[in-house]
Amino acid sequence: MAITAIEGMQFRAFHGVHQEEGVVGNRFSVDVYFEHNFEGDSDDLRRCIDYEQVYERVAKRMKRPVRLIEHLAHLIADDFRALWPEAQVRVRVSKYHPLPYGILERTYAEVVRPI
Repeated sequence: MAITAIEGMQFRAFHGVHQEEGVVGNRFSVDVYFEHNFEGDSDDLRRCIDYEQVYERVAKRMKRPVRLIEHLAHLIADDFRALWPEAQVRVRVSKYHPLPYGILERTYAEVVRPI
């Protein structure tokens, strides 16, 4: 069993429940973790998680605004379940300075999609 992590993918996106979030946007980061069968006996990318495919899928999903980051995390996890059904995937979506008032560094939602 192996864990492959792609952490700190950064995006400017327009997710949120407040109207101004859809106009000005916000900074987000996405971390994705895969638990999968990889014995290390091969140097073949087709037998492992392709970082480029991960980034491309997350970037595409981040371009489609939703209201809740919890929903967004589920959508991203579902995207990977279709691509690598034999892997367990964990997705964390962080939103920085989420409130239009007050001081709050970040919030995050995390989901785990089992095999």
